[in-house]
Amino acid sequence: MKKTFISKNPAETIKCGVAISGFLKKGDLLLLTGMLGAGKTVLTKGICKGLKVKSFINSPSFKIVNEYRGTFPVRHIDLYRLNTDSDIENLGLDYYIADDGITIIEWGDKLTSRYLPDKFFKIDILSGNDNKRRIKIEKIQKAAYASGN
Repeated sequence: MKKTFISKNPAETIKCGVAISGFLKKGDLLLLTGMLGAGKTVLTKGICKGLKVKSFINSPSFKIVNEYRGTFPVRHIDLYRLNTDSDIENLGLDYYIADDGITIIEWGDKLTSRYLPDKFFKIDILSGNDNKRRIKIEKIQKAAYASGN
């Protein structure tokens, strides 16, 4: 599965997130990549909105992990400040990447294939001119990701 959304502003990015939430199911993992300020947290707000999360959604840059309740549990993880494999290992990702909810990981390109399920979503947010964003989502196989990274 591959899909691309174009967003011209944060409100449209939230709408993209709501649309993405429509094809998620329990146990799904989403790896978000993009430059600083690309809109990873804004997209996560939309995904959470679509999953009926009522809590305020903010970046977990300093807490590392935020957990929310909605249609099912949502775990929002930010790896930006983690710089080594041991930092990531000490986080206990195996606990957070569980079958009972959705796990969204910002700076997902820092994650090694060891933590990945057989299939997962990779979402690249590419910044363009005039604040436009191209949001590319693809469901990929762990083996294909491991050979490409």
